[in-house]
Amino acid sequence: MVLIDRIDLWAARDAERIALVHNGVKTSYGAFRVAISAAIAAVANAEPPRGTVAAIAIGNMFQAWLAALAVRAAGLHSIAIRDVGQIAALDIRDLSCIVTVQGEDRIAANAALPPGIRVIVLPGDVHRPAAMPADRAPDPARRMGGHILCTSGTTGSYKKVFVDPAFEAVRNECRAAELGITRDSVFNGVNFGLWTGAGYKQPSALWHVGGAVIFDQRPDFIDHVFDHGVNGASLLPGMYRRLLASPALPRGGAARTDLQLFASSGFLPLALAEGIVRDITPRLEILYSATELTRTPLRATFTGKDDLAWLAAADNGLAEVVREDGAPCAAGEEGFLRFGITELDASAYLDNDAASATVFRAGCFYPGDMAVRRADGRIRILGRVSDVINLRGNKVAVAPIEQSLQRMLDAEDVCLFAHLGESGREEILVAVQAAAHASRATLAAAAERFAGYDVRFSYFTHFPRNDTGTQKVRRATLRNMVIGRTRQLGAS
Repeated sequence: MVLIDRIDLWAARDAERIALVHNGVKTSYGAFRVAISAAIAAVANAEPPRGTVAAIAIGNMFQAWLAALAVRAAGLHSIAIRDVGQIAALDIRDLSCIVTVQGEDRIAANAALPPGIRVIVLPGDVHRPAAMPADRAPDPARRMGGHILCTSGTTGSYKKVFVDPAFEAVRNECRAAELGITRDSVFNGVNFGLWTGAGYKQPSALWHVGGAVIFDQRPDFIDHVFDHGVNGASLLPGMYRRLLASPALPRGGAARTDLQLFASSGFLPLALAEGIVRDITPRLEILYSATELTRTPLRATFTGKDDLAWLAAADNGLAEVVREDGAPCAAGEEGFLRFGITELDASAYLDNDAASATVFRAGCFYPGDMAVRRADGRIRILGRVSDVINLRGNKVAVAPIEQSLQRMLDAEDVCLFAHLGESGREEILVAVQAAAHASRATLAAAAERFAGYDVRFSYFTHFPRNDTGTQKVRRATLRNMVIGRTRQLGAS
């Protein structure tokens, strides 16, 4: 049964049950079903060609979901975009239409659209239709279109992942089971867009089992994370830092044992993790996930420092650390991380044979990370394959060093680069994202680990990051920024 039919099922069983909350406004499953029907009718009136791609250019997350479900019900494949300019960057082929909503300005009246592309404008009240749309019955033979996710990792170059509708129900059941999502779940999806893995997979799994999703696009969303009886949430490390500093966070009470939190897409500092389990909930899971995979292949329940770096492989045994020839690495031997894939996972990128050949090989997905396996089977991520520096003739993965410096400098994030300076001497460049500078003594102590090298620290209030939701650092861009600062210092 496809997702909209599952939503219909829950609407029939309990129409008043909450399906979602957007910016503090609740919508029941009954009202959600009505809104989906209104969106389907509006798209159907435009008669878009089946089998093509519809770009959703809608900022309101509730309305964007309605548009995506509607075009998929019409047999098109959906992809979410921020504006028309992104179409060329995404290289969207078979694009037939752009779907927007009245009152949004993401498509300017004079926007240069690709030839032959139509614009379908949904009513501004599509999420709360003034007129009751025609009723629709669940259709077991419904041929839904798929959805296209975007991932750019740390490169800034988009890759597209097609989510096959043929396995929608099984994929959602799998996702719900591994995250402990049930009909009683009220999960805060915060503001991850429909183009992200988390922004698409988590709501789909929740609605599949009859749970409730919280979307919050308000500037002060972090102050409302636990509103509406939330008992689960997945946040990025930077969001957790803001959450612990929020005046809205209850103080002095016992941590909630009914609340499950997840952290992914970046290293969570020890002090931050300890603050979460002390002040919010002892149930904190550290996840390593990928847009390309349905399952979460590596995870750990936080009980101490070890769990932040060493993650346990899922029971399916699909996680491996291997040498260049594909042979398994011995315990303690650094190698390439890879995961076996199933029919529920991506096996190629859309319209990108070169990237597909590099990443998807021999039934496995290579995310581009270096890793090491411990004797007990736990795996530590050492950083991207390309993120290594040469120290005294040895190639060294930067991730463990960056994590150590992050703790030492009390920073939000740290990136390490090697660079040949103007004098011909090799320099170590340390980019630091922090609200305040560390003391001279602390910086000197941090530099001591690179004895024999010129070490330069460069502070930023914000690192350049990708815009696909995970907010990973765009390391190449950051490196150029740091080098530019270094050259300016040398010229002054």
